[in-house]
Amino acid sequence: MNTEELKEKFKQGVDKVVTSSKKAIGKAGVAMQDFSDKSVIRIEKHQLETKREAEYIRLGELVAARFLAEPSASVSASEDTVATIIKEISRYNEEIKKREETLAEEHPKTKDAEE
Repeated sequence: MNTEELKEKFKQGVDKVVTSSKKAIGKAGVAMQDFSDKSVIRIEKHQLETKREAEYIRLGELVAARFLAEPSASVSASEDTVATIIKEISRYNEEIKKREETLAEEHPKTKDAEE
């Protein structure tokens, strides 16, 4: 093997290492972005769950106050205040479900980077 052949083989080896490194860095970047995106979604989901919990507490306090004031009172879901709270709880449930579905999805860029 002469010097030129040796140089060429060395150059090919370096090119392979550089190409492999670029692919690995690209995959790592995509994975980090996916992790970051999902972290934001997890935070949003937690905030929605907290707000939903507050609405449940608000509903419970409303019902308890009514019954404490008048034990024979009744509470209906069609009452304005109750209906508003229930509507908010339903809205939070829908938003939480969307976040859960998004978290369950495989990130398409991550899938592409693996190929």
